[in-house]
Amino acid sequence: MRRAAQAVLLLVPQVDAGLVTDLDRGGQVAGCRATASRAETAVKIVAPGSGTRTGQSMRTRLIVTGGTVDKQYDAFTGQLVFGETRVPEMVARARLADEIVIEKVCMKESSDLTAADRDKIAAACRASRERRIVITHGTSTMVETAKALAGARLPPEQVIVLTGAMIPYSFGTTSDAMFNLGTALAYCAALPPGIYIAMHGLAFDPGNVRKDLELGVFTFLD
Repeated sequence: MRRAAQAVLLLVPQVDAGLVTDLDRGGQVAGCRATASRAETAVKIVAPGSGTRTGQSMRTRLIVTGGTVDKQYDAFTGQLVFGETRVPEMVARARLADEIVIEKVCMKESSDLTAADRDKIAAACRASRERRIVITHGTSTMVETAKALAGARLPPEQVIVLTGAMIPYSFGTTSDAMFNLGTALAYCAALPPGIYIAMHGLAFDPGNVRKDLELGVFTFLD
């Protein structure tokens, strides 16, 4: 396999560590698929809790929880539904310089997330070997999850940024998903330790943000 410009580590349950898939061919293992038009990225699939190296301060963990960003149109039902996460494809297209570890916790509408789901998200953050963490999340209860994480006594050195989209990534150029993910990753690298929300080019403190339903954007409370 030719030398990859970027490594993306995708964590899924019950998969043998060390399996590598070239994006020239695409690949599907245990229900997870990653595709790209150019093979700029190698995808390595490992079991949760394992990894190839430790102590890499330049590596970022990307935790997937569902939300509009990962929805797609079902032509048979006319509904927006969840399929396989599109986050690996988004990361591949972004051509990032750093390693990204992708871990799927759930695929849910944020309005359907329970306290138990938020505990799982917090547990994934707590177990992360990476100090920098970005979480893809639905916009309806993103603020509630950010506040829950702020009270979860996570490692104080972590920078955690939640982001999502108003329009699914699968809708192409009309979607804000790629822009929001890119700004979230940038804020995660630049901001001091803490919990943040990154939407529409801005970074918010969970205590000073709201979703403006009329404008369709996140804004400051004051």
